[in-house]
Amino acid sequence: MRRALALVTVLLAAAAALGEPSPPPYKKIAVIKLREPTEAAIDTSVKTSVLRRLEEARAWGADCIVFDIESYGGYVFAAVETADEIYAVGRNVHTVAYVGRKAISGAAMLSLSCREIVMSETARIGDSQVVYPSAAGEIVVAPEKAQTTVATTFRTYAQGNGYPVPVAEAMVRAEMEVIRYRTRDGGWAYYRADRADELPTAREKEELGLQEPPELVVREGELATFSSQEAVKYGICSSIQPDLKSFLAELKTRGGGGEQVAVQVFDWTWAERFSRFLLGIKWLLFLGGAGALYFALKVPGTGVPEALAIICFGLFFGASAIAGFAGAAELVLFVIGVALLVVEIFVLPGFGVAGLLGIGCVLLSIGLAAVPPDTAPPDLPTGTPYLLVQVAKQFLLGTFLAVAAVIALAKFLPSPPCSPHSRRPPASTPACA
Repeated sequence: MRRALALVTVLLAAAAALGEPSPPPYKKIAVIKLREPTEAAIDTSVKTSVLRRLEEARAWGADCIVFDIESYGGYVFAAVETADEIYAVGRNVHTVAYVGRKAISGAAMLSLSCREIVMSETARIGDSQVVYPSAAGEIVVAPEKAQTTVATTFRTYAQGNGYPVPVAEAMVRAEMEVIRYRTRDGGWAYYRADRADELPTAREKEELGLQEPPELVVREGELATFSSQEAVKYGICSSIQPDLKSFLAELKTRGGGGEQVAVQVFDWTWAERFSRFLLGIKWLLFLGGAGALYFALKVPGTGVPEALAIICFGLFFGASAIAGFAGAAELVLFVIGVALLVVEIFVLPGFGVAGLLGIGCVLLSIGLAAVPPDTAPPDLPTGTPYLLVQVAKQFLLGTFLAVAAVIALAKFLPSPPCSPHSRRPPASTPACA
């Protein structure tokens, strides 16, 4: 079994070349941008956007797709689902990851899912161990069950795309030590050295012509993270290009295609960018919506605060829906909560069960719409409590500021009307009963 694996390792690059789905010259090159605002985190909104653009590129007829990657990674589920789709497309279309500066964690996974990786001179790739934020805000290493899932994903991509499998897996597992032997034909065979049963036997060394001594590639206890020069040396990166423009120029000349090759960029839409911006200020939208609702009750009849509340909450839920955070369930829950509050204020006397349920529904809907649905695999202790704490802090801040604004402006606002047809009774009119 080990002999077969070693032979596979030696022949990976050749096999990948033979299995090239779209040999040059290419006729249509699609560029999918994964830079800003992806750098914040690979989450559901990134996955939704990338899959949309990937489908558009395929519909356009691209025979080569370049992913312009620049990211520190993000959530496990979003990265895996996005990378799986890229890997599947790479069976029929040549896919390339261009790493301008960094492809860390989930971004390294996206890169390895491509059939080819090209990096700039200052770029780095790796450091993909699964971690999550605890409720206390500390970064904790995920249990073995989660590490195994991600490590298997890295192995799958490496085997399918011709990268050294132990090197790719060492990006996930810090306990791995990787060495390589020069083979008789001038190639390299990579092995996991921290396990005796993974090392080559004397017979394998003879058959493959492995030359002693082996070269250390990844030291045990250190997550594999490579510069562009190291990535080329260890078979991860195919070439170094100064920038994306230079690489595209080189890609167009492969096979003599030249200027006849069409290049089209598939970037973020304005709606996707705007939704991510709004999610960054979601607590401000909450503040504006909550304050506007109070003013609508304090000074009814003008329609201005009501419209402001609708705009604020509409932007919040619209941004969450575009980003993939909120769906119909969150919106329905929010509408039910508002309806219960309206019933409590205008129909039922005092403040009781309907009001409490209304507040609970509104807060729950906002919380669900603010937290990414793919925080971590279900078998992790999960970082969701940490994210919920952060969201709670943001909305508590928004509530505090809203209350402070109400107190500060209350004395300047007119008193509640005695009837829907009058904003303030004349000075001679007795107090309303």
